[in-house]
Amino acid sequence: MSSLIEKIYSLVIRNILSFYTKNIIQYSKKYGIWKFKGVFPYRYTISGELLSKILSILKKLIIERGLRLNVIEIGAGSGILLKSIYNPNTYLVAIDISWLSCVNTLLNLGYKIDVICGDSAEMIKQGKFDIAYSNPPYMRCRPRGIVEYSYCGGVDLEIYRRIILSCFKTAKNGIIIFTNSKCLSGIEFSSNFFPNIICKPILTSNVIGIEEVKVHVCRYIGKYF
Repeated sequence: MSSLIEKIYSLVIRNILSFYTKNIIQYSKKYGIWKFKGVFPYRYTISGELLSKILSILKKLIIERGLRLNVIEIGAGSGILLKSIYNPNTYLVAIDISWLSCVNTLLNLGYKIDVICGDSAEMIKQGKFDIAYSNPPYMRCRPRGIVEYSYCGGVDLEIYRRIILSCFKTAKNGIIIFTNSKCLSGIEFSSNFFPNIICKPILTSNVIGIEEVKVHVCRYIGKYF
């Protein structure tokens, strides 16, 4: 595919996300979730739907095997993904840089989880969680205001990288799960992205032959931090 088509597609997606994030209020009957204006939309986002499937499978395994786990989501948005994995056996923590997203998550799940409003996961003790996951902003664009941090990962993907690094720090003895689109980010994630980890894509979705979205599961295997 030509780079021109990719650039046009990326621009269209950014404008759609900008409109839905900033202007649309949504309610999901299925999950009982509200999305405020200024919070990343949970509908019509392929990466979110793929990640939700993985978290639902994890939830089933946790319940069936009676596991007691600590799980953290970095970039919680409205809290829709937390709904996919929530169960009585799991201690859940949500982090988001946007105060509006924090309030939105508290409204939807506040009595069931802990919510921290801050920059990534710098305030969390390293290695505290068994699983860390994120649907990070992987579009190559500079955020113009706090709202655009939900889909702009930085011109050089510095925001995207920092979020993934935070996942490794918080669950470095466990598992991290995150999403990526090669078309929108311009990178194909591999084990060389960070040293001392093993990564494997477990779910992939193609959009009309243009965008390939993958959910990666990684495990920390060495001394990195």
